[in-house]
Amino acid sequence: MILNKKVNVKEIIKSKELILFDLDGVIVDSLDNMHEAWKVTANKHGIKNDFSEYKEHIGIPFQDIMKKMGLERIGAEIEIDYKYQSAQLVDNIKWIPGAVELLTLLYKHGKKIGIVTSKDILRAGAILSRLNVEFTTVQTPLKGFRGKPNPDPIYRALIEAKTDLKQGVFIGDMESDYICALRAGIDYIHFTGGYGSLEFTPKIQIYNLDEINIYKNESNSNNTV
Repeated sequence: MILNKKVNVKEIIKSKELILFDLDGVIVDSLDNMHEAWKVTANKHGIKNDFSEYKEHIGIPFQDIMKKMGLERIGAEIEIDYKYQSAQLVDNIKWIPGAVELLTLLYKHGKKIGIVTSKDILRAGAILSRLNVEFTTVQTPLKGFRGKPNPDPIYRALIEAKTDLKQGVFIGDMESDYICALRAGIDYIHFTGGYGSLEFTPKIQIYNLDEINIYKNESNSNNTV
């Protein structure tokens, strides 16, 4: 179910048991990290595809991106080198404004929170470990399972969190997030401060994370960890 734009987004968050977030573009700004990792990897493999082409497909599994870029023949080699370079540059990943405060307060007040990302578990874990937050579920790509925009990661998150579909909401920034939510049947909020273009029309949009921070007045957090 996609939400009606007249609904108060804070009321939506208050009413939900499980709040799911995409990672890149919603919780962290990793664009510089990805750009540099792609540049180094592309140089090593003699790849002519510009990072702008890679950026168009952020949000889906890496090998699916390689197929869309016509690089599936050496996709596995590219993935190894790209992920290594990205991991080496983890310190240049920044928090999206308001993300640390939002996650911290949701956790503090007993909300179940989770991540649904196409980033691998090692890099996602390295980022999330910097937070003083315990996630109920963190869904990353699994071999043999479909990733976004298929609904499978949402279903796995709901099962692990022991939460009914109607008690969850997913917040993303890419078309793949929107389609994933639509196929899963979960409520969806689109964050326009991320990486995705608006060639599609999600019914609920927020422009900054403070719009869904139902506990904001209780904290003076400064987005550092």
